[in-house]
Amino acid sequence: MKILIKIICVLSTLALWGGVFYWFEYRPAEIRKACVNKIKKIGAENNLTVLEANGLFDLCIKSKGLEK
Repeated sequence: MKILIKIICVLSTLALWGGVFYWFEYRPAEIRKACVNKIKKIGAENNLTVLEANGLFDLCIKSKGLEK
């Protein structure tokens, strides 16, 4: 019984740290990549200036729930 409790504690701890890593590291990186790709595509089609592209990037990041 003690081994089962230890295994459950270890698995719970790993799941918790996995969730923290996903939420604070992996998810924001993927959102930034998606926004960069979106802005590159829009910029290529519309010849955006750097300031316009930066503004759209900030808007994209904020719309996905991230703040700079």
